[in-house]
Amino acid sequence: DLPEPAAGTVYQLWAMRDGTPVPAGLLDDGQRLVAEDYRPGEPSVVAWQQHERAVRAEAVAEEAEVVARLLTDPATTVVRDDVTGGGSAVALLGSAQAALLVEDLPEPAAGTVYQLWAMRDGTPVPAGLLDDGQRLVAEDYRPGDGLALSLEPDGGSAQPTTEPVVVLLPG
Repeated sequence: DLPEPAAGTVYQLWAMRDGTPVPAGLLDDGQRLVAEDYRPGEPSVVAWQQHERAVRAEAVAEEAEVVARLLTDPATTVVRDDVTGGGSAVALLGSAQAALLVEDLPEPAAGTVYQLWAMRDGTPVPAGLLDDGQRLVAEDYRPGDGLALSLEPDGGSAQPTTEPVVVLLPG
């Protein structure tokens, strides 16, 4: 049951059409749908949000599995350092995969995102974006690489546009 809407308001139902939310109807008394433009087979925004949550939960579970494998692999190198601006970071550098774990990072400024870099022979290679999590498996990692983290424009960059807030290199 939905809470009673404020006086003079109704709940709006949205459908997803080609990945874009469009108005599809009203819940006039909080319980009954008055459909305006709903097409059978279109997922509602609620269904779309549930799908997105399920996809994210699966990704988080996969990241956790990688971290667990790295932590139990005796060949994994663990490198820890403080992050400029606050927080700390730990790199788990394995023989085939790597992960970055962060704690207490400041929120990035509007329009920016934390971007992970594989440090390959001193050259940064894009390795993923740290969305809203506290861990990230490096996407383009090779044994011997280190990891670095920088603040970049939303969507990331092909090359760093700012100094890294942390660099974690093996041995």
